Amino acid sequence: MISVKDTFLSRRPPNTTKHLYIVISEIDDKVLIVGVTSHKPGKDGSCVLVSGDHPFIKHDSVISYKDAFETEKNHLATALSSGAINQRAAIADEVLEKILAGAKISPRLGRSLRAKYISEE
Repeated sequence: MISVKDTFLSRRPPNTTKHLYIVISEIDDKVLIVGVTSHKPGKDGSCVLVSGDHPFIKHDSVISYKDAFETEKNHLATALSSGAINQRAAIADEVLEKILAGAKISPRLGRSLRAKYISEE
């Protein structure tokens, strides 16, 4: 079962290539997921990940808070067992802390998701 800190590769429209996604929070049977994308001008720089933060990350990347979404854990389990997503190594506690800190300040994370999943402590 996928839980907080777990990562997976998936192709979500409009992407034609697989991107890394990270489970950053969970409540009951639902999880909040963010994607990782290349760091380019105009991207939300609230959380920059670098090579070494995760084996899949080879260059400076950012968390795409604007594309954050929630889903049910059983949907992820089904996607994993069907091969629609490919599980990768979990992130370290320090990386999760960095992503959650970025979620608190990102202007692009939806208010309802922030209120539901991101602790203000």
